[in-house]
Amino acid sequence: MAAPQARSVPAAAVVALVMLVQLALAGLLLRASELGVWLAGIPLGGACLFRQRTGLPCPTCGMTRSVVLSLHGHLSAALRLNPAGPLWVLAVGVIAVALLWLSWRQRTCGPAEAQAAARWVRVLALAHGGALGLVLAFHWVHAVLHG
Repeated sequence: MAAPQARSVPAAAVVALVMLVQLALAGLLLRASELGVWLAGIPLGGACLFRQRTGLPCPTCGMTRSVVLSLHGHLSAALRLNPAGPLWVLAVGVIAVALLWLSWRQRTCGPAEAQAAARWVRVLALAHGGALGLVLAFHWVHAVLHG
């Protein structure tokens, strides 16, 4: 008599859970203001090498503070620092939920439906990546031109 097969957890679910745990840990361990970021109360230093070398802000200047402020609900401050921060947090959450949906579809539907769901998740991820890239580019151009 054959032993029953164990059902494996689809990779999409594992990736989604890791993404959500990372967001939660960042929200728990990191604090930020418009001036800096603290990890468990310890200030994180580090200046932008691009800015040091060129005198210009890099496309992601302010991104860490913006993401942390977004995680804590301080959206106006986050948007001032780098408007891509709140978009990034939203994208990670939406893509994690989409991956959980994909995982569910892979377990409950046939191969054709699972492949269609995977295509939708890829399109969603590409759309968010494109939007993030555009926001970063426009923010950088604005920062360079208006200092």
